[in-house]
Amino acid sequence: MHQILAGVALVVVGGVFALVADRWSGRAAGVSAALGLVLGGAFGAAEAIQVLLGVTPTPAAIRPEWAFPLEAASAAMGVDALSAFFLLPVFIVPALAAISGVVVMEEFAGHKAVGVFWFFFCLLAASLAVVMVARNGVLFLVAWEVMSVAAWFLITFHHESDRARDAGVIHLIAAHIGVAFLLGFFLLLAPGAGGLDFDTIAAARRATATATATASDQPTGGAMVVAPGVLFILALVGFGTKAGLAPGHVWLPEAHSAAPAFASAVLSGAMIKAGVYGLARALALIGCWEFWWGPTLVVVGIATAAYGALLALAQRDLKRVVAYSTVENAGIMVAGFGVGALGMSSGSAPLALLGFGGGMLHALNHAAFKPLLFLVTGSVHHAAGTYGMDRLGGLMKRMPWTGLGAVIGAVAACGLPPLNGFVSEFLIGLAAFRAEAAQPVEVAAPLVVVVGGLALVAGLVGAAFTRSVGVAFLGHPRAPEAERAREAGWPVTAPLVLLAGCCLFLGMAPVAVLPLLSRAAAVVAGMDGQIAGDVLRVAAGPLFEMQPAVLGFVGLVILFGWWRARLLARREVRTAVTWDCGYAAPAATMQYTSTSFTQQIVDLFGVVVRWRRRMTRPAGLFPTSAAVETLAPDPVTNELFAPAFRGAARLFRRLHGLHSGHVQVYVLYIAFTMLLVVAWKMG
Repeated sequence: MHQILAGVALVVVGGVFALVADRWSGRAAGVSAALGLVLGGAFGAAEAIQVLLGVTPTPAAIRPEWAFPLEAASAAMGVDALSAFFLLPVFIVPALAAISGVVVMEEFAGHKAVGVFWFFFCLLAASLAVVMVARNGVLFLVAWEVMSVAAWFLITFHHESDRARDAGVIHLIAAHIGVAFLLGFFLLLAPGAGGLDFDTIAAARRATATATATASDQPTGGAMVVAPGVLFILALVGFGTKAGLAPGHVWLPEAHSAAPAFASAVLSGAMIKAGVYGLARALALIGCWEFWWGPTLVVVGIATAAYGALLALAQRDLKRVVAYSTVENAGIMVAGFGVGALGMSSGSAPLALLGFGGGMLHALNHAAFKPLLFLVTGSVHHAAGTYGMDRLGGLMKRMPWTGLGAVIGAVAACGLPPLNGFVSEFLIGLAAFRAEAAQPVEVAAPLVVVVGGLALVAGLVGAAFTRSVGVAFLGHPRAPEAERAREAGWPVTAPLVLLAGCCLFLGMAPVAVLPLLSRAAAVVAGMDGQIAGDVLRVAAGPLFEMQPAVLGFVGLVILFGWWRARLLARREVRTAVTWDCGYAAPAATMQYTSTSFTQQIVDLFGVVVRWRRRMTRPAGLFPTSAAVETLAPDPVTNELFAPAFRGAARLFRRLHGLHSGHVQVYVLYIAFTMLLVVAWKMG
């Protein structure tokens, strides 16, 4: 535990040094922050791995003194397997992103507050770590708020842009709606548990569950005063908003589009994991399982995944494709939790561990391939100055390392073997598929939804990333910016290589990850870690059986690649134009556009994705120009939240007259409010 706290301290110190160093050099500020994040991440991740492996016993919680004016508040901190599992992306992703960001931020040095940006970048990483180790509700919420505010500074870095300012406002609104539900969650937990320390809450829930199991009537008072279902809904909305579950996902694509790409890598690869971790921790704290929780999580998860995949399929901006893919992956994680909840309510330990384990493994896998994809978009933007796919093309030859990272990240995001996205989705699908025949209809029906939903989402995401990689990296450059694009250098490409290596390792050696996974899943399921490991090892047997075939396939690819290179080394290799199908002068404009590539698929789901077309029609006998532009706005934003906020704005304008500016009127308001409170208490 002390080593993790030392890592957090190093991260904060790096941010403070960046704030000071910016007075002399923007590069020095970036190097200071990156050094603090790398050293702090190494310290923290090392102890987290030791806890997960069981090399060292779980450290006891520490409770340093702090002056907070609330009896239930404390600075209790501790690390168990669940915290340690989610600490890995929190410590590793910001460190790798910062290395890439040092080069990217150099162009803003001198005319932007680069040091301030780096300070809040480090503060975001540190607050995320505190969220994971917090063992008291008040400390958890304080760290949660610091995390949200620090993220706002990253999102609004380009504050001169209306789009960035709007994204920052949307993020703050979503964050505070979520924290309002979390405040209700912890306040309703506290009276029954006698405090807000997680250990106290867990002990009280266990004692009440035992009493309920041995008594004919549910006891009055104690931890079960509040219905568990109410706590579940509060946790799902509060944590789901941060994780990016629909309809609370609306902040996520806007925030990712506005922030620098390497900051988006942290927002997606680390920050939304706080929402997933929080939901897992809340399920463990509630301590009992009602049947309807599983179907609810399954429906919300699969609906979110399908919605995110459809919106990704319709975007023309490379970065927004990756952002909506984050929404899709958050849905898959929660669907896995839904399978686990079904297992807990039906008494099936294999189903529960496969579900929780698959959801958490997908969170870890997502922390590898999604930062990789965001760093790819950042490298493309740094080289070509645009995220628009219709102005890119031919980048594979000009930026081979970035192109390779894009292919690996896309294959992983599509859930294809032999990369890591396949392993976690396979575990969730395996749980649902194997349990369908052995479970009653009310349990099997949601599992059928999981299997069908994962298949649908996989097809949509496959089309989205085939389009994105094909249009942006293959073919011919569509604009001069793409023609001039080149790799930025090792600080940008090295994190891509490392993250791509993580995708390969997690995909080809899941056996090495399952022991870590079983201990984390056991915390949510309330099981012994050793027993959970044995159960999960047996339940995931087909995954182990597939590994020789996967390794053999990878070996054959390497062998044929080596053989091809050896054969071509003895021959002259010439470059020629592709067969042009009769066109004497083919042009880059004859290629597929990002819209035409997937239009037929998107049109099948016109109820959800509603195209907006702007056309410039040809005019005259000899027209010289014609154009069509398609937009796919988010229906939830346009048809749900935008009208609601417009109505709220009209209401507040009418209430503006209450601010008269006269003190005596405000005193009258206070007196009237006190009378209402007294009348309510007397009644």
